[in-house]
Amino acid sequence: MTRGCSLLAWAVFMSTSPASEPKPRLLQEQGPAKLFSAAPVEGQSLRIALTDSLPLTLEIPGTAAREVRIPQPIIASRTWREFSRSPIRRPGQAATWQQVFVLVPLAEGEHTLQLAPIQISDGAGSWQTITFQPISVRVTTSLVDPDPQSLRDITAVETLPAPTAPKLWPWLWLVGVAAVALASGLVWWTWRRQGPAAPLAYHAWTLARLDRLAARRLPAKGRQGELHALLAHLMRSYLARRFNVAARRLTTPELTQALSACPELKEEEQRLFLQLLEQCDLARFARQQVSPEECAARLECARHCIEATAPPP
Repeated sequence: MTRGCSLLAWAVFMSTSPASEPKPRLLQEQGPAKLFSAAPVEGQSLRIALTDSLPLTLEIPGTAAREVRIPQPIIASRTWREFSRSPIRRPGQAATWQQVFVLVPLAEGEHTLQLAPIQISDGAGSWQTITFQPISVRVTTSLVDPDPQSLRDITAVETLPAPTAPKLWPWLWLVGVAAVALASGLVWWTWRRQGPAAPLAYHAWTLARLDRLAARRLPAKGRQGELHALLAHLMRSYLARRFNVAARRLTTPELTQALSACPELKEEEQRLFLQLLEQCDLARFARQQVSPEECAARLECARHCIEATAPPP
């Protein structure tokens, strides 16, 4: 399974959850800190699909005069990618501090998530350390909540028709196949005599695919996430073919190290490639709102990266 990538510093601004999502349930309560999740529970574990994300909401009531220290990242794991929203304080008689962490799985199976300890001040200069219990999560490749309406009954055994007398059409079909094979052989023989056309360079092919992607006008249709998914796949495929690196199977730190070993790739070009891939990840996994103008600018940045790293003629 291809693993995605995440980069150094990021601030994720996500839209509020739609009303159709299930209500978060309390997972743990450690001192004043409460941890919530809307993921379904199966036995003693949370269960999500490999294509889904796991939002965890951390709430601390009565923090109007307190300070909260959250380690970054709050979960250190190579099998999960972490995004977080900016913390907020909900007003009220007891102001509540809240922060949402969105975890994206990179592999299926049984996982144990251990949140790093956090610290809460009491407003008088002393700090209280809060430690959380491990969270068991089962990641599956199947749907968590399949639609029962899509299930169908087993059909009855069909009766085979009675054998009929031989017909003429099989022979006509064989004659047609022979004619097509003969015509194909003549075309191949002609092509061999004339010689094949010059193959299209891979960077030129990538630029053509980029033009086709821009012509689909996906941002105008509200499909920014699909645009960034296709753009990230196209850029990783180009890096793999152009510089002979496994860009589609590497995490961002691994990709950074692999590109730094390419003598043909300048430091500024490496930075542009990695920055573009990070922007694509934020739009795909963290649901970052991206305007059509920003989408057009990222397509133009991708074109610049390809043209700047094209092989010499």
